[in-house]
Amino acid sequence: MKKPLVSIPKQKIRIKKPKKIEQEDDCKRKLLEIAKKMMDVPFFDLEMSFNDVKWISEEIRGQNSGQMKVGTWIPEELRGNAAHGAIGYLRGGEAIFDVLYGRTDIDKLPEKVCCEALKHLKAVSTGNVLSEQTLLGWKIGSQVKLETYGEYPTAHVWNREVYVNNAQGPSPKLTIGMSLKLYLPTPFGGQKGDVETENLIKVTRAFRECNRMFKEAVG
Repeated sequence: MKKPLVSIPKQKIRIKKPKKIEQEDDCKRKLLEIAKKMMDVPFFDLEMSFNDVKWISEEIRGQNSGQMKVGTWIPEELRGNAAHGAIGYLRGGEAIFDVLYGRTDIDKLPEKVCCEALKHLKAVSTGNVLSEQTLLGWKIGSQVKLETYGEYPTAHVWNREVYVNNAQGPSPKLTIGMSLKLYLPTPFGGQKGDVETENLIKVTRAFRECNRMFKEAVG
């Protein structure tokens, strides 16, 4: 009676871990989304006025199936004969065509290249520039500009962009980004310093708005 009536052999229970499902990287899809968002930025709705004169914006052309948009801002009183004004670009995966090399589209880029381009876009959105990288025959780099030069007129430049180049030559090249260049007349008469200070405040305000729109597009 002391012996057990039922004898259960000891067994080891093995729990199989589910196979890791390999998911495709999503960089190419995200890069395409950002490129499309960049083209939808209400950039040319930006309102500017200098010396109490409103600058009228006008989108002047698009190319490469809407992958680049160009627009100008011209003082209303100088339309058709502008000595100063502004020009802006939206580039949403703009591809430069070349007879020998063809053209580059985002959907033809390797996934690793798209992932690196995304890193550069995130950095550029905060005003930083990463070192140029070469992957699988492509160069990925970025550009951030904020500069002023000249006097007649004075040029103020703001630029944020990421480029992907064929490492074997100058083209094809693909670019995603925004840029704005303002040409302001040198004031005649009055307090030149006061006018220039007021202009600089308005330029800074416009560039801050560009920063905001770029960050929203990059997400």
